[in-house]
Amino acid sequence: MTQIILGKLKPYIIDRLKSLADKNNRTLEEEITEILEQALETEVEIKPKYEGWQPGFFEEVIGGWAGEPLVREPQPEYQEREAFVKEKRQWSPDFFEKTCGSWEGDLVRES
Repeated sequence: MTQIILGKLKPYIIDRLKSLADKNNRTLEEEITEILEQALETEVEIKPKYEGWQPGFFEEVIGGWAGEPLVREPQPEYQEREAFVKEKRQWSPDFFEKTCGSWEGDLVRES
């Protein structure tokens, strides 16, 4: 026989079970047995969080536009733009010496 070790359950679950047992005037073991028996008698349908499209979704949505026909306007010509960076930038020789270690204050990581 498999044993359930109550010590492995989260404390708030044990507290809730004890409260239910007291409320129903049962021992903890009787309360757990009753809960398990009820759960086994009841068919539980577990549904995934995402089930896809609802039945009838496409029938309701496709062809549902009742206004004027939708028309895509002509698109403008492709626009050539300047390159974002014209030339490769280089750090000045003393860039890191000037910037690293120059922060004064506390850095705080926000959660």
